[in-house]
Amino acid sequence: MRRVLLGILVLVTAFLLIDGALAQERMGTVDTVRITGAIDPASERLFARALDRAVADQAEALIVLLDTPGGLDSSMRAMVQGMLASPVPVVVFVYPQGGRAASAGAFLAMAAHVAVMAPGTDIGAAHPVSVGGGQILGDMDDKVTNEAVAYIRSLAELRGRNAEWAEQAVRSSQTMTAEEAVKSNVVDLIARDIPDLIAKLDGRQVQTPTWTRTLVVAGAPLREMEHNVAEQALKFILNPNTAYLLFLIGLYAVIAELYNPGAVLPAVVGAIAIVLALVAFGTLPINWGGVALLVIAAALIAFEAQNPGLGILGFGGVVALILGTLLLYQPLTAPFGGPFFVSPWVLGFMVALTVAFLVFLLRIAAQSQKEPQQFRGQKRIVGQEGVAVTALDPEGVVRVAGEEWSARTVGETVAEGDQIWVYDVDGLALVVGPAPEIPALAT
Repeated sequence: MRRVLLGILVLVTAFLLIDGALAQERMGTVDTVRITGAIDPASERLFARALDRAVADQAEALIVLLDTPGGLDSSMRAMVQGMLASPVPVVVFVYPQGGRAASAGAFLAMAAHVAVMAPGTDIGAAHPVSVGGGQILGDMDDKVTNEAVAYIRSLAELRGRNAEWAEQAVRSSQTMTAEEAVKSNVVDLIARDIPDLIAKLDGRQVQTPTWTRTLVVAGAPLREMEHNVAEQALKFILNPNTAYLLFLIGLYAVIAELYNPGAVLPAVVGAIAIVLALVAFGTLPINWGGVALLVIAAALIAFEAQNPGLGILGFGGVVALILGTLLLYQPLTAPFGGPFFVSPWVLGFMVALTVAFLVFLLRIAAQSQKEPQQFRGQKRIVGQEGVAVTALDPEGVVRVAGEEWSARTVGETVAEGDQIWVYDVDGLALVVGPAPEIPALAT
């Protein structure tokens, strides 16, 4: 019996030594990727690239540093599917302190091979809302909620976590602190920072789709995946403030082209800006009533610019601009949570710029009102050249600045087709004469 026990002890010791040696030989890098802000297509692309690199390089683990208020269901599901199929263990670390895994972030934590939270973080509040951000009403609310409950329960059960709490996080938006989450088996560990996390992960067994493996991460080099240029550009465009400014710039540029046909540049800038704004609007929780108000605001301001007067159209444009901005991302939530709104500073800047432009137009209109009636619209052509449509002896018709006017000469007869010079305005007629000769410059 002693020999049997001794033999078993020798075999176990040998197995542990071999496993440890293989683990040391296998030790590779630990990849990290930081997912912050709303879960959107840019976040989805960044995570996919990080996961692909980790798999290709046979990294020991991929750590996702997560701090999110929620985001898009489609992007969240794509990331979850990547985690479930990954042969490389994925560790979701709700970090830094003060961060959160709210709404869509709770689903990501449930899907991770290892779920970790930093002190002072929270998780939960995963009740789904409509694309416009409001509560889903009637039978549709039950349908969407039940589907989300089934999804998060399946993730929790797959990872051996608290499926009952996961269900309540969706049905009643329950949340938990890091300490409560560990005690309730919602997440696996609490770690202060990345070194503390690495120390607690080392030697932990993780079940992947292909095998059960022991993590060997102590001393492994860390390698961070960062946004590339395309992802940074996409993240920038998907910012609610950027999308709002792009849309207004596009509207004003197109209107400028309509009032100045042939300028080309405003049309090009406007078309690009509007297309980029619509790309962002396709993923953000847009209230299309707010978009319509912004279009009306631009139209009213354009009409005021064309016909400056009492400023009524311009005032209406400013009101429509403010209302459209406030309603653009209302209500202030997105699918699976997260605030989306235009910054008050951006709104204030656009309103101040618009008001300054309207005040400038009103000053021009007021100055024109002070001029004698006979000079309005006509005085601007004094000093311009034109051509005699008919002979002037002394009266006839001339064309100046593309318009035909009644005119009389100041003395000399002017033949049809001769160049003339506008000297003055007398009532509704122009006072003209032969175009003065400009002496040639000495060479």
